[in-house]
Amino acid sequence: MSPSAFSPVARGPELACRVDVPDAFRPVAEYGLRMCLLPFRLQVKMVDACSEEVGLYYGTDPDAAPDGWVRVVPVDATQALFAGGDRFGGCAGVRRVVIDGDSVPVLFDAGSDGDLSFDPIAAIAYLLGGFHEARTVARDEHGRMPDALTLPVELGVADRPIVEYWRLVVASALLENGVDVVRRSFGEHTWAVCPTHDVDYTRKWRPGIFWREIVQRGVMGQANEPVGKRAGRVVNAVKGLFEAGDPYRDALIRMREETEARGGKGTYFFKAAARGSRDVQYDLDDPFVAEQLHALRVAGFEVGLHPSYHAWNHAAHLDAERLTLEATTGRRLASVRMHYLRWRHATTARLAARAEFVFDSTLGLSSQGGFRAGTCLPFPLFDPVSREELPLWEVPLTCMESALFNRQGHSTEGAIDATRPLLRAAERFGGVFVGLWHNTLWDEADCPGWGDHFLWTLDDARAHKAMLSSVSGVMSAWE
Repeated sequence: MSPSAFSPVARGPELACRVDVPDAFRPVAEYGLRMCLLPFRLQVKMVDACSEEVGLYYGTDPDAAPDGWVRVVPVDATQALFAGGDRFGGCAGVRRVVIDGDSVPVLFDAGSDGDLSFDPIAAIAYLLGGFHEARTVARDEHGRMPDALTLPVELGVADRPIVEYWRLVVASALLENGVDVVRRSFGEHTWAVCPTHDVDYTRKWRPGIFWREIVQRGVMGQANEPVGKRAGRVVNAVKGLFEAGDPYRDALIRMREETEARGGKGTYFFKAAARGSRDVQYDLDDPFVAEQLHALRVAGFEVGLHPSYHAWNHAAHLDAERLTLEATTGRRLASVRMHYLRWRHATTARLAARAEFVFDSTLGLSSQGGFRAGTCLPFPLFDPVSREELPLWEVPLTCMESALFNRQGHSTEGAIDATRPLLRAAERFGGVFVGLWHNTLWDEADCPGWGDHFLWTLDDARAHKAMLSSVSGVMSAWE
């Protein structure tokens, strides 16, 4: 798949669109307008004059657009925010409007001489364009933007894809003017679920784990667990010394088999290097690993790169690891997800694009489920500094199992309850639910109930007629 050539085809009528703003704001405005219409079967045709009977006008002179055009007027304060280096800071007093029966925050007011009371085009450009992330200085111990400072979390709507609500407002206005607005689909499916797996380790029982389980947690009690559980850890570790199987290897196989049994595919992100204490070294030429890579290829699953801890902002590391995994698999890699979800916008995006990846699936929340970018749909990333669209599509991560169980402390039922509304949101808006499960599933000593959560999600996707496929598979099917 050629990175520069990828673009999902928008089948449908042409829609005339005119952007009439100062040159400095134009790249942002054009990106926001195209992202506003991205989910629909409309071919955007940029025009210099409003000569067609219907269209979408975004500019400061709404009288230039005749009746039949939807007119959105950006105000000076909005343009000033994009021109400066400030992040949106009006979360506490943000205005809310009712859209499709739900109360939804809107970021920017629009001029009263237009057809909409708020500016969804600027709001979508701001959120999908990464302006809030690029302008946030605070970082956690892994160099990530803290979840609490992401705009959807700040606004209290991380569990709802607010960008999709804003898109609905524009779609409704176009429908009222006689434009045939129909959502894109994923082949015969109206929505999709992507099971993805970060392979951080290929076995549990390693020297360091024996030391942790027997000495640190079993004998010394460093995990502050009851005596019975400490004894159980020692017993399990001793068994691991003599038994042929390994829970992480068993999970690596079973995840594929369970997905296949439901008629689906998925994406496995493998590591190709270890460059620090946050990486665990494994050999891609190990017979078991080679066997699993072959089995995934035969079954039609996707293999992507899970870069080493320090590769997220290191071009040479990223390039070398891509080449290593490609040489092992004999295939060009399309997808990438950064280790520990490390991301700095737009540095990481530019490096991934430079390394000729087509899809990234890093942009998710590390401490909870939700829509970090405010959307449940893929979108091309944007550099808010250079004001240009990048040749890299984000397929945003919706939910990671360790965030639900470890960070939020959910039981299996609690994790399912937290996941269900995220799935229903993706289904409602014709989007993609991207789930992340590590090959620690069914290790009931350390990850009790995680496997049940995975199986429940697969069954829910099947029951609700989602396309169940890999990152690349879903993107290839998106009309």
